[in-house]
Amino acid sequence: MELYYSPRISLGAALFAFVAAAFLAAGAVYHNPHPAIFALAPAMLALGLWLSRTSNFAGRLTEEGLEVDRPKADKILYPEIEGLTINGLSVEPDSQKLKRGRVMVMHRRGVLEIPAGVNLPIQKVYKAIYKLLPTTGSYQLSALFAEHVEKETAKFGVERVHSFCTRKHYAPRRSTRRERICAAMLFLCGAAWCFVPAVWSDPAKAAEAENWPGAGITFMVLSVIGIGWLFALQHSTMPVVRKNYRDSELIVSPTGIAVKQGDLNGQLRWGELVNVAYTSRQPFYTVNPVERTGHIHLKIAGTAIHVPDIYDRPLALIHQLIMRYWKGK
Repeated sequence: MELYYSPRISLGAALFAFVAAAFLAAGAVYHNPHPAIFALAPAMLALGLWLSRTSNFAGRLTEEGLEVDRPKADKILYPEIEGLTINGLSVEPDSQKLKRGRVMVMHRRGVLEIPAGVNLPIQKVYKAIYKLLPTTGSYQLSALFAEHVEKETAKFGVERVHSFCTRKHYAPRRSTRRERICAAMLFLCGAAWCFVPAVWSDPAKAAEAENWPGAGITFMVLSVIGIGWLFALQHSTMPVVRKNYRDSELIVSPTGIAVKQGDLNGQLRWGELVNVAYTSRQPFYTVNPVERTGHIHLKIAGTAIHVPDIYDRPLALIHQLIMRYWKGK
């Protein structure tokens, strides 16, 4: 399955370029330099949108894994893929939410983004990768959980015991790179306006140029504030796993679930499980950005266990395994 994407001029860039051309034309028609000077603002926004466009992507899905030619040559084997999201969410492959979006592939060496505009429907790409992932993650378990896996494997077979550990790489749910580049372009526009009086060509109307430095300084100040806010927004959505969750482990087998997660450490038999709920999105007020990508809600008598998307296989896959064993109890 060949995948490729070529950058194209966005509608926003074309629109701002058109606005800039319109102001330039108005300045030429009315012999007024002010519209032409103002045209610099939409022109810089068009340039910012063009510079921040998605880069080239080329690769293919093979029987062994994902081979990438651009933006950087790499080969990611399916067992190395630890997380898979579309628009920042781990959803089941037949979900109706898959019609648009970018696919983020978290593997052992980093994160790969498959752009939304690739040549194939994004749902087909997501589904193809998802279906080829192994149903077990890392085997690097603590001594206690390794012993539990050995017992379960001896009893039920290796194909029915699934172990998972905390993965190393996570993808931010939202990038502000495009907005930051556009804000930087407006800063440069404001800086250029500050020099309008120095290059004004009509000494008789020099007073008309005195307002542009004020507008330029305003643009520069607002741009700096905007860039700072966008950096803060980017940081607030960066994936951070709580310290006591970093060594989490999860075992799913015909006997039940064994979990070490935060202060929780123990085993849960399927007969003790009252209900299983899966949500692909957490409330906005959740403190941990990683947990905003969803969780599995395991309800037992008197309490509940939340399994966030921190393990080395997609959360939707873990949910499917839990439902398969729980419904077959």
